[in-house]
Amino acid sequence: MNDPPSIVVDTSVLIDGANLSHPRWRDAFTYLQGGYLVKAPDLLSSEAGNIVHHKQPDVFGENPSERSRALQALLTGIDQHPRHEADLERCGRLSETMGLTFYDAEFLSLAAQEEDSILITHDRDLLEAGKQHLGESRCLTLDEASEKIAHDQL
Repeated sequence: MNDPPSIVVDTSVLIDGANLSHPRWRDAFTYLQGGYLVKAPDLLSSEAGNIVHHKQPDVFGENPSERSRALQALLTGIDQHPRHEADLERCGRLSETMGLTFYDAEFLSLAAQEEDSILITHDRDLLEAGKQHLGESRCLTLDEASEKIAHDQL
């Protein structure tokens, strides 16, 4: 039996997967965390922390302590990969050739390191670049992942 593919999630999916007002996304994200290795570059902590503590603090708690606990809960179960020297060149190349920010290129680069990993994002630029670089079937939104889950295709 083959191991399931790893799932690379970007910050948009981490935040949207916790959205209580969108149960389909939350269910899909929970399903993925239960059955797959879900991973991201280690910059995920900083990006998610910026959203939790700066961009949307009222959504994640009444004070910094509550928001910190919410951030920790969001990051639980995500295998965060540190950046290595070889990644800098690969990400730089992807950033320039695909028209991505360097940090979005880090997510794409991580997904590209395994031939069957799947990138899940709600970022339009990253989604388009991922479909070009990885192929249509390896770059999805949470809606698309949810559909595949419902039809036992993921």
